[in-house]
Order: sequence, then structure tokens, then C-alpha cells
Amino acid sequence: RSPARRRSLSRSRERKQHEREKDREKERHREKDKEREKEKDREKQKEREKQRDKDRQREREREREERDRARSKDRKKDKEREAERERSKQGRSKEKDKEKEKEKEKEKEGGSKRESIGKDKEKEKDKEKDKEK
Repeated sequence: RSPARRRSLSRSRERKQHEREKDREKERHREKDKEREKEKDREKQKEREKQRDKDRQREREREREERDRARSKDRKKDKEREAERERSKQGRSKEKDKEKEKEKEKEKEGGSKRESIGKDKEKEKDKEKDKEK
């Protein structure tokens, strides 16, 4: 081999070596870029998860408030119904009291009638006795 040929081969080897290093460097950069992209994707995913969690939390809060409002409405209606029941009970008891008063008066009247009837019968008996005498 001639010295020129050796130099040429050596330069060729060096060039190939240099190209391989360049290729490796490019590959490393590509890997780093891929890793950066993956990291960005993970961050975006985390953000989406956070947002989803916030949305779910808001939704649960809204549903809970709706349920609370419905419950308070139901409680209010129940109280109104109970108050109405109490009023009607009191009304009924007032009616019953009035009826009892009427019955008592009737009994008094009836009792006095009975007494007067009893007295009338006694008077008749007395008259009959007087006639017999």
C-alpha cells in the first residue's frame, strides 16, 4: 500500500467514524425530544385529570345543593302538612266540644223532661189515689 492510499483509507475511516458519531448525536437528540414530548403529554394528562376532578367536585357539590334544596322543600311541605293536620284536629276537637256541649244540654233538657214526666206520673197517681179516697 502506498502512503497516499493509507492516508486516504485513514481519512475515509475518520469520516465514517465522524458520521457515526453525528448519527448517534442525532439519535440522542431525537430520544431527548421524544422524552420531552412524553413529559409534556404527561403534564397535559395531569392537567386534564385535575380539571376533570374539579368538574366532578363541582357536579357533586351542585347535586348535593339540589338535594339539600329538595329536602328543605320537603321539610317545609311536611311542616305545612303537619300544621294543617293540627289545625284540622283542633277544628275537629272544637266541633266535638260543641257537639258534647249540645249533648250535655240535651241531656239536661232530657233530664228535666224526664223529671217533669216523672212528676206528671206521680201527680196522676196522686189524683187517682185522691179519686179512690
